[in-house]
Amino acid sequence: MASNLTHATIVKSTHQGRTFYRLACRDEHLCKFFDEWSYDLAKKKAFKTVKAYAYAVKRFINYFLEAENQLNGSLSDLDLYLLLENYESYLAFGTDSDVGVVQAIARAVPPALQGCQGLGAGTIEQAIAALNNFLKASESFRISLLQLQEAGHISDVNVANKGLVSHLGRAEPSNFVKNAVKQSSWLAGCLKGGMKTIKQAHLKAKSRSSDILFADEFGGDEKTFPFDLAKELIGNAPNLRDKLLWSLIAASGIRISEAQTMFEADVVIQTSVRDGQSQKQRQVTSKKVFVIDPSTRRSKLKGYLTETEINQLPHKGREHPDTYLIEPFASLFWRYLAEYKVEENRKEKRRPVRARHPFLFKTVDNGNPITHSYQTLYDSFSRAAISLTKKSYGFHSLRHMYGFYLHNFSPMSDGGFGLPLKQVQMLLGHAYIKTTQRYARQDSMKLEVAIGALNIAQSRDQFFSIDKQRLAFLEQKVAEIKTRIEGSNSGELEHD
Repeated sequence: MASNLTHATIVKSTHQGRTFYRLACRDEHLCKFFDEWSYDLAKKKAFKTVKAYAYAVKRFINYFLEAENQLNGSLSDLDLYLLLENYESYLAFGTDSDVGVVQAIARAVPPALQGCQGLGAGTIEQAIAALNNFLKASESFRISLLQLQEAGHISDVNVANKGLVSHLGRAEPSNFVKNAVKQSSWLAGCLKGGMKTIKQAHLKAKSRSSDILFADEFGGDEKTFPFDLAKELIGNAPNLRDKLLWSLIAASGIRISEAQTMFEADVVIQTSVRDGQSQKQRQVTSKKVFVIDPSTRRSKLKGYLTETEINQLPHKGREHPDTYLIEPFASLFWRYLAEYKVEENRKEKRRPVRARHPFLFKTVDNGNPITHSYQTLYDSFSRAAISLTKKSYGFHSLRHMYGFYLHNFSPMSDGGFGLPLKQVQMLLGHAYIKTTQRYARQDSMKLEVAIGALNIAQSRDQFFSIDKQRLAFLEQKVAEIKTRIEGSNSGELEHD
């Protein structure tokens, strides 16, 4: 896809069931290398990651192509070094950069699509990760070319400065490889003497997030949807499908991607008939919702989705399939499920083409799967959330709400509140406890009440000291042990 374009563009493409991006710019070899790098990435990562990485590398390419334009097509080794060293300044500050050439580049090719301002720290971190992935692939190829040269398959060619092109590992390089290593390229110049990754010298993506949730009066913050408003939010959903979807996420804490790929058969309602009852009087004995990784049932999915659609399914993975529904959202879900099934059966009878697929959630109009309808689903949820709370929330805020509630307010058998973090980890399906800590933050009000009680106790004792507190603690433990021993002896006497 070589081109005489001043700047690079990328185009979404599909090959053998994989969706990736192809590059069009004035450097033919760079385009071919980018295409194969993107396709290889598509075999390893989710489509959203492939897209983000492709756009990040395109931004970097345009940064250098515009530098060539600014410097009349001639970049010295020093120019290349300075451009690499100041790429972070370009991303973060754009036209506000203190580096003159970076300002000029940013005016021509703004780092952010909205204008000339810089990017946010999180986006910069992802952009640099994407770029370093690309540079690492280029360096791997450069080393392969050196090995081919040493083995005699490429002769009389200096490949040390070439970091482009693919077709790796061939005993006899293609003409494309032979031609590519004979020609210089600006990116090869960037990699002289080996790969130079882009480093974040001055920025961190974000500070460490607080482990404390300073909830508002309704039990929410910027990450956690207000628990006390969630029921009203679900009631405001624009259609029965969304009421069912939102109540499921609120009740179970599952990801929106997990709901999108859920089969009707994943919702299991077991019933039984007691003696003397008819079949019409069957009683429900258990209700369960399971989350199944679509990669484990590709053979079933291929009957309803193309290979490309299957490879793009938005599923992050879960440690186990079980979910545990909490009230009041569980009751809402089961009620809406019954109504939804009746409504869908009525719709199916009126549709000219039946929606013959196993997915639970369907598009409102034609009954197709919603597996690739994230943006439409998100827009609907976001509008309802803003209307109700005057704040912007996404589906993940319901997952945060689920973890926050369980860790702080779930009633316990001993009269206390809040499940241990390890149990919350299991309920959210996390493989690692550190992941759970982001969702199950401590409620600030509970901590303030506890500290307040301690402060009151301390203020009443004018002779307060650490030693006295230790002694009081040990005396309490001795009393507890004596009580247990006395109870045990009493039980033995009664037994005798």
